[in-house]
Amino acid sequence: MPKIKPFNNYRIEGNIVYIELITKDNILKETMINLEDLELVKSYGDWHLSYYKHGEQYYVTHSLRFIGEDGKRHGTTIHLHKNNFKSKERRKCRSY
Repeated sequence: MPKIKPFNNYRIEGNIVYIELITKDNILKETMINLEDLELVKSYGDWHLSYYKHGEQYYVTHSLRFIGEDGKRHGTTIHLHKNNFKSKERRKCRSY
């Protein structure tokens, strides 16, 4: 079973959860999710920022790595804003 990294720092305000994320340039940013999605999002472990240079924006991702039935290492990237969570709002990142 792979070791899951701890979940990012976060704070809750009402029904909104603000998740802290750090850019490669060490700039603190945050993204928002609905409180009802928190346990599912936390179950993946840590999340990080990826930068899409053509759109000049960040997006929140999680790298999922596993050993397949063939015994080889496999991986995929999960995008927070594309997951089918209960809330349908687009999750944007913003600076503090």
